[in-house]
Amino acid sequence: YVSTSRELKRLDSLAMSPIFSIFSETLLGLTTVRAFRVEGSFRAKAEHFLEESNRCYWPIQCVNRWLSVRLELTGTFIVLSSAVVCSVLDVSAGLAGLAVSSALNLSGLMSWMVRQTTELEVNMNSVERLVEYDDTPREAPAVIPERRPLPAWPTRGEIVIEDLQVRYRPELDLVLRGVSFKCGPGEKIGIVGRTGCGKSTLLSAILRIIEPCGGKVVIDGIDVSTIGLCDLRSRISLVAQDCVLFAGSVRSNLDPFSMASDDDVIWDAISAAGLRETVQAMGGLDASVAEAGGNLSQGQRQLVSLARALLRNSRILILDEATSSIDTATDALIQKTIRKSFEASTTLTIAHRI
Repeated sequence: YVSTSRELKRLDSLAMSPIFSIFSETLLGLTTVRAFRVEGSFRAKAEHFLEESNRCYWPIQCVNRWLSVRLELTGTFIVLSSAVVCSVLDVSAGLAGLAVSSALNLSGLMSWMVRQTTELEVNMNSVERLVEYDDTPREAPAVIPERRPLPAWPTRGEIVIEDLQVRYRPELDLVLRGVSFKCGPGEKIGIVGRTGCGKSTLLSAILRIIEPCGGKVVIDGIDVSTIGLCDLRSRISLVAQDCVLFAGSVRSNLDPFSMASDDDVIWDAISAAGLRETVQAMGGLDASVAEAGGNLSQGQRQLVSLARALLRNSRILILDEATSSIDTATDALIQKTIRKSFEASTTLTIAHRI
């Protein structure tokens, strides 16, 4: 029973994960699902995962009933044996009653001990999965005390990439094969190419989201692989295609670490990003932002991310398809703002078109 129950519990845990996954995916894309009227296919997929989970859940209930029947039969046999022995030995009524009641308690205690022992072993599946997650490779430390750069780093914004090699996993082929170039202080570099040619991978390697397997990235004379991730990523501004917004206020999304001197600085960044009217219509800097920016369009989320970069005013700016969801007029405004606000900053821009 123990070995069977343990394996069934493991299968049940594995079959449970897809149910939560499809549920969260459906909630996030609920508007799109309803717009395309594909509720039926999502419902069918959810029911399929439920059936797969029940294929493991119901056998667990069956083996539990199997154990209960055996334990009850064993307890009944012990009570019967005690009663028969007492009648054969012709003991007193009080002693016979004590023996039978003790046998009843013993059968219940035995059943409880067996169940607790098996439950402990079965639930160790959860510990097994936690250990498996704990064994996954971790990122480099956020801060290396003996290798911290100066507070004003980078002061110039020079980027030198030498023979950079990147692969997604150790067993896969190289994605970037010996990329080398130099970007001088304040230069504006466009990284243009077809889908899948490695543009975003290059920027991920600069930010060490993907660790390079060869070569090096040097910013203002410091090899980025020798410093902590917090020291590296906090000094570079990134405006990505898929912007990250958190549930909270407009202020907390633009200035999460409260580094702005006053609200006027935040409003200047909002105005430069072309979001002033939108934020005023929402109710100002303390207006609420839904989880993942659900109450903003994709283009407005990119503008919020751009305003965040304007507020930080870093020496290095990375734009990863930053205007892909913005109309032509706003795109022209944003490009003008970037040329003006980041005139002295080194800018790397990813785009599909020149």
